Amino acid sequence: MRGMGIKSYFAIIVGILIITSTSGHCKLSSFCDFRDTTFTGPVDADYWQRSWRFGFPAGKIGLSDKIRFYFSMLFNNATFDSAAKFSSASFNSTANFSDATFNSLAEFSDATFDSTADYFSANFKSTTDFSLANFHSTADFMYTTFDSTADFSMANFYSTADFRNATFDVTAFFLETRFVSIADFRFAEFRDRVLFKPNTLPEFLDMRHVTQIAKPIDMTYSGKARSGERCKIALTKADVSKIWINMELFEVWFPADTSYRASCIWHDTTIKSTYLPINNNRFLEYEYKTMYAIGDTMFVRVHTPSFDSQLYKFEYDTLYSKCDMIVDTTISPSYDDQLAVYEGVLKQFENRGRKESYEILDKEYRHFVNRHKGGIYKGIDWFQSLWWGYGYNPERVFGITLGLWLLFTIINLKFYRCLNENVYAVSFLGSRRRPIFGRPKTWMRYLLQTLAYTAVVFFGLKMSLDKFRKGIIKDHPVLFSYLMIVYVSGLVCFGFIVNIIFTK
Repeated sequence: MRGMGIKSYFAIIVGILIITSTSGHCKLSSFCDFRDTTFTGPVDADYWQRSWRFGFPAGKIGLSDKIRFYFSMLFNNATFDSAAKFSSASFNSTANFSDATFNSLAEFSDATFDSTADYFSANFKSTTDFSLANFHSTADFMYTTFDSTADFSMANFYSTADFRNATFDVTAFFLETRFVSIADFRFAEFRDRVLFKPNTLPEFLDMRHVTQIAKPIDMTYSGKARSGERCKIALTKADVSKIWINMELFEVWFPADTSYRASCIWHDTTIKSTYLPINNNRFLEYEYKTMYAIGDTMFVRVHTPSFDSQLYKFEYDTLYSKCDMIVDTTISPSYDDQLAVYEGVLKQFENRGRKESYEILDKEYRHFVNRHKGGIYKGIDWFQSLWWGYGYNPERVFGITLGLWLLFTIINLKFYRCLNENVYAVSFLGSRRRPIFGRPKTWMRYLLQTLAYTAVVFFGLKMSLDKFRKGIIKDHPVLFSYLMIVYVSGLVCFGFIVNIIFTK
């Protein structure tokens, strides 16, 4: 230790005193266990880095400007009475702050989590700062309570961001936040403003059952998802009047709920008291999270969709073996639930004057309704979508009309003389044989004559019966049927054009 000054010795002694003054223990080579510990003074990760500098192998924590935890940090059920500063810290292994209580500032700005960041059921009673944080694995904020400002601005979630059942009592900031995969806010409560303008939207955004929204969550001007595709957003049974989206960026999504069955296996275990129902009881969307032991108590985390969900526990005497959650069945949202989402969001767009978004969603809504009805409505849906975009693209009718006229003209180039002489006569045009190749002027006259004949039939409001040749149905049934198709197609086109002109 030669060469170290008095200040260095003093830093080491202070660091040891900080650790030993708590009820936790720290094995620097494997993990730090501060469960159920109460920190009455400030917790500064950068100060720990300086204090522990000579206790780490060279090239690891002691030689970095930023503290780096190579081992698991267990702070579950810990209490921080003063500021907890982990700014710029790097957690290479699991960071477990589940059930922890932060009574003062919680600062994790620019922190990096290479493994799971576990804040399950944590309580932040003062300002919480996760700005610029990087979550490379699951960020678990299930049942977390933010009693003061929560700032996730410019944070990067490279994996699942899990905020199910989280409660935001004061303003929550998600400005320029980057989501890569899934952002899950099911059953979350927003009791104040939410500034949600992420730089990158997730591939999937789950807002199901979000009904406690104090002020509208405006995601209109968010950035696109990384894939370039629209972000799939789930809004079943949510207050869609206060979730503002832009349909150029979002696509309504209806994922199925999953029903699970618990299956637990025990070996020579005596249960003292059981709060977790296990013997093949069924639950709706009940997710096994993790389990850990403290003394004689094994904790099992279970998520259910009800607001009174909690951390269930049971006590044990001997070895815990295995507990699996078996998928029992999946339950898709009902037709009425899906209909309510479409109609609610459409009403919101109408009230806000979002014409572009209204058009996009209304097309999807009409398609959804027609497909649900089935049968002939599937054909009607195909026609309405292709023909004029459910009424939103009337210009298509003019293009299709012109296209049909030209198509029938091309067909008639082969059958014009037969049609005019043997099926339906247009006397003022006369008959003309199909010209021989190499005579452009003759071909041009023949083409104009055929165009005129097709126009008379296609755009004619009425076909005179006396112009049909006698015995036409018997002698030329195919050509007669074809001519009727041309005539009816023209009537349909003409009817739509008149409707468009008079409804403008």
